[in-house]
Amino acid sequence: MRTYARVDSTGKRRDKKELIGQFEAELRQKYYHQLKRMSFADGRILLKLLDRQTEFTSYELLQEMKGGVQAFFWQGVAGMFDYDLKAEFNPQQVNEDKMIDEICRMMDSGKLK
Repeated sequence: MRTYARVDSTGKRRDKKELIGQFEAELRQKYYHQLKRMSFADGRILLKLLDRQTEFTSYELLQEMKGGVQAFFWQGVAGMFDYDLKAEFNPQQVNEDKMIDEICRMMDSGKLK
């Protein structure tokens, strides 16, 4: 079962927080070293890819999983680095998003590895 479906199906708020905490710990253990080496540009692309895949902005995901106060805090931190967590992935109007989308499509079709 996908993590979000597991969290969403859990009834009690405490149980949801516990599942989210477990999921965070798993992600941190698995990807910490890769994320630590990322540049700011890499991080921005990662957030765009997240939006592309989930159809939710990073802000919306944070708000859903961690709450509005945490989402607001991280939006402020992102703003210090000139990034907006509420920015939507829009390949029709944003050239960078269009290039990311094209690269993803090429990778999905096997044209790029």
